[in-house]
Amino acid sequence: MSTFAPVYRPTKGQQTFLAREHKREARKRKREEESESSAAEQSSSDSDDAKPYSVVASAPSVNKTDPYHVAGLSREHPLPRYPFPHAPVKSADVPRRSSQEELAAVNPPLYIPKVEVDDQSTSLKRRHLDNITVILHRCMLKGDWERASRAWGLLARTEIGGLGIDVRQHGRWGIGAEILMRREKEKVPQMSTAARRASEDDTSFVQDEPTDTPTNQSAHQFADEGFKLAREYYERLVLQYPHTPHTQHTVNAKVFYPALFNIWVYEVQARYQHLRHQASRARRSSSQSIASDNADEHAGTASRDLASREIADATPIAERLDELLLSPPYDISEPLLRLRGMMGLWLSDLYRSLAKVHRKKSDAYSSSPVRDYRNEYADRVTTAQNREKASAERRRAKELLAKVEATRGDESAGLALRLADAEDMSE
Repeated sequence: MSTFAPVYRPTKGQQTFLAREHKREARKRKREEESESSAAEQSSSDSDDAKPYSVVASAPSVNKTDPYHVAGLSREHPLPRYPFPHAPVKSADVPRRSSQEELAAVNPPLYIPKVEVDDQSTSLKRRHLDNITVILHRCMLKGDWERASRAWGLLARTEIGGLGIDVRQHGRWGIGAEILMRREKEKVPQMSTAARRASEDDTSFVQDEPTDTPTNQSAHQFADEGFKLAREYYERLVLQYPHTPHTQHTVNAKVFYPALFNIWVYEVQARYQHLRHQASRARRSSSQSIASDNADEHAGTASRDLASREIADATPIAERLDELLLSPPYDISEPLLRLRGMMGLWLSDLYRSLAKVHRKKSDAYSSSPVRDYRNEYADRVTTAQNREKASAERRRAKELLAKVEATRGDESAGLALRLADAEDMSE
């Protein structure tokens, strides 16, 4: 009701036809209600003649358009909370549906849940897969990699309901590469200690006996073929599960690339550690029969050749990493940035070792009675080039490691960065 009287009220002649009809209907309803109430009073007075002192109270009229009446609620209780009255009151006894069920109930459905087939054949297949998985891990613990590879092959080929297993779940993707490397190691013929010492030019990785050299303390060495198969395995996983906007929250190529490059770097480093150990052993055995000058020259040549070959094998890894770091999301991948920074320090050390060898050769030419100016000049140019390449790789490494340290505060990246700064100061 308005607090103040309206300033302007039109006369009856100025009112519209609809307003006049509304007033007429209101008066008619009022007369009907009064007649009904009088009839009710008359009937109640006739029935209660024996009770002259009783007070008869007429029942209040109910407005059927009242929200409380429509909702079936009493005015003595507070109204329900939101979303009432726009939605019915939710009962606590009604079970809540999962998000997958709600999406499936939309018309058209936004999600189609997988149908769980509980027939006898499916249950038997699941039990069979569980048994094979137990056999796989048992063989891996015992070191029986040949049987483990067979069990892994059975797991990879088994299908349930037309769907195969997903190797990305529960870290199964790493088992395949481990089996490939270690199975090939078993195929390498084991030689005796004397035979291994005699085969100085053998480049295959076999299980050596423990020696006083720290690089040979590892009990497991792998064959080149095993490394190759593992790298091909990761390459297939990268192609099969690429990084896309739809798969960015799953195990995809962003996870497989660091594993691929790690195993590639480990392959090159392990190979040349083995070759350097063989070269040092051969140098110790032949030091008695060769003069000191010739021995030093032979050692320098062998060191230069090994460093050159190692750089030739490590450069494709760095180039592949540089190409990958140009495109998102790999340009902000911390494992790849850290790995490329460490590779830069590795290549810098190799270039510095080459520069030292060529500098020693140039110094030997300059101090000899008969100076070879052409070879001396070539060695000096090669020394300068290697130093420049070492500085470039170290700058690249410092840039990437500083980025990783600023992003996550990685202690290993910070330590490598400080070592690179110390090398710059030493030069």
